[in-house]
Amino acid sequence: MAPGLAKLFLVLPLLLLACESPEKQLEKAEALRLAGDPEGAAEAYARAAASDLPEVGGVALLGHAEVSVEAGDPARAEELCHDTVARFPSTSPAGDCLRLRARLRILDDDPWGAIEALKLFLEHRPDDPACEEVRFQVAQRYLDLADPAQARLEWNALLEAFPDGRLAADARLGVARSHDVAGDCPLAVPAYRRVANEHPNTPQSAEAMVGEAGCLEAAGELEAAERLYRRAQPLHPNPAMVLQRLEGLERSRWVRDPPQN
Repeated sequence: MAPGLAKLFLVLPLLLLACESPEKQLEKAEALRLAGDPEGAAEAYARAAASDLPEVGGVALLGHAEVSVEAGDPARAEELCHDTVARFPSTSPAGDCLRLRARLRILDDDPWGAIEALKLFLEHRPDDPACEEVRFQVAQRYLDLADPAQARLEWNALLEAFPDGRLAADARLGVARSHDVAGDCPLAVPAYRRVANEHPNTPQSAEAMVGEAGCLEAAGELEAAERLYRRAQPLHPNPAMVLQRLEGLERSRWVRDPPQN
């Protein structure tokens, strides 16, 4: 074979690859990812990211970020998410990348960074269906940071925006807990009761009863606390924990009223 022809055969696959559209590259990337080839997927995603269309270039950058996380390279994922938000602001891929960035910050023990990413999501995607969940996550991060007052503000903002939303019961429970964590049982108890009354026969109502029972127990109202613990246990997500509370209450009762010899 002539040397020139041999060179052509060597470069022809590369030329054909370069001629493939970004849309085709994105399809190839998704297929390679499903086939368990993250390196090949990353290369195809990188080529597809040349597109200025958010449904192609944005999706490609997001996919590249996700496979980077899967490959154990969160720093590269952060860079790709930054590019996604910069090139395709307010789009679905940008929103998904901001949520991915928040998860990475949480894993990196950076709750403030997570809050920043989640609030950027709310700014960029105010009408996204995920806003309810994102608002809830912001409130939870503040509670994790021992800032119950700010957490309560965030949960109340969620309830104002989504009064009958999927997470309304959890948000009302969060409001009650924020009072409890702040050591304010006089405000926590009515908030817990509201959860139990507005969301009866739910795990959230059981958690609210346990929260109220804890306040009553701390105030020395052991019989009322016991009744609530027993009502809550069948519906509670962690019935073993409620049983432990009951056992602890019984010890408290023994200390208060020791058996007479």
